[in-house]
Amino acid sequence: MRELLDKIETRQHLVRETIEQVRDQITALTGQLTAAERTLNRLETTRETILEPAAEDGTPPPEPLPAGYREILAHQTPTQAEIRRTLAEHPLRRVAFPDGSVRSHIVGL
Repeated sequence: MRELLDKIETRQHLVRETIEQVRDQITALTGQLTAAERTLNRLETTRETILEPAAEDGTPPPEPLPAGYREILAHQTPTQAEIRRTLAEHPLRRVAFPDGSVRSHIVGL
C-alpha cells in the first residue's frame, strides 16, 4: 500500500511541475502575442496614415506588390557572396574619364 501511495505522490509532483512549466509557457506566449498585436496595430495605423492623403487628393491608393515580386527580386539581386566571388574572379580596372573622374570597372564583364 505504501508503494502505491509513493507512486501517486511522485506522479502528483511531476504533474505539478508540468503545470508550472505550462503556466510559464503561457506567460511567455502571452507576452509574444501582445507584442505581435502591438506591431500589427502600428502597421495598420501606418498604412491608414499613408493612404489618408492619397484619398484626400483623389489619388488612387498605391497598388500592392504583385504576388511573387519579392521572390523575383531576390533572384535578380546578387548576394554579397556572389559579388565577392565576381570581384575575386575578375580584377578591377581604374578608368579615368575626360571630366577628371576615375571609376573602377570589372574587367571581363
